[in-house]
Amino acid sequence: MKKETLEEAAKDFVLSHDFSLITTQNHLANRCFQLGAKWQAERMYSEEDMKIAWTNGNNYHRGSLIASSQLTFEKTIEQFKKK
Repeated sequence: MKKETLEEAAKDFVLSHDFSLITTQNHLANRCFQLGAKWQAERMYSEEDMKIAWTNGNNYHRGSLIASSQLTFEKTIEQFKKK
């Protein structure tokens, strides 16, 4: 996946969308918000992706302090969830 700056993403977004059917500022803001949320979601890892990565890392370090503790993926992910 190509990494791009926020500025590059904004420029690409404006150049790749037709805004001629937008009738009000609220409509424009709503549409931009929806498309921005979709763009961001496409660049995020799913919880399943994270569980696979965590399991692989945990298996790699099997026998170390990390692997021998009672730490589970669920306990780990709970620490990082926004409250």
